[in-house]
Amino acid sequence: MGARSLDWGLCWHVRRTSIGALGVNLGLTAIVIAVAIAGKVGGAFRGDRITGFDVRNSLALGCLLNTRGLVELIVLNVGLDLGLLSPALFSMMVIMALVTTMITTPVLRVVLPEEYRRTALKVF
Repeated sequence: MGARSLDWGLCWHVRRTSIGALGVNLGLTAIVIAVAIAGKVGGAFRGDRITGFDVRNSLALGCLLNTRGLVELIVLNVGLDLGLLSPALFSMMVIMALVTTMITTPVLRVVLPEEYRRTALKVF
C-alpha cells in the first residue's frame, strides 16, 4: 500500500506541473537545477571535509543529498496551494526535484566505483 500511495503522490505532483508554464524559462530552469546541485553537493562536501572525511566520501554524501525530492515536492505543493509560488516557478522547482533525484544513482556510481565500494566494505 505504501508504494501505491507514493506512486499516486508523485503522479499528483507531476500532473500539476505544466511544462508549458515555463515558456521561455527553460534556461532559468537549467540554472535552478545547477544551483540546487551545487548547493547540495558543495555544502555537504565542505562540511565533510572539515570533519575529516576523504574527498570521495564527501562527494558521495553530497550526491546523496540530491535524493530529497519527495520532501521538496511536498513543500512545493503546499507553496502552490497557498499562492506563494506561481505555476511557472512551481514547474521549475518540480523539474529540479525530479532531475536531481534521477541523476543521483548514475553520479554516485561515478564517484564511488565498484572497486572502491568493495575495498571500503573490507575495512569495516
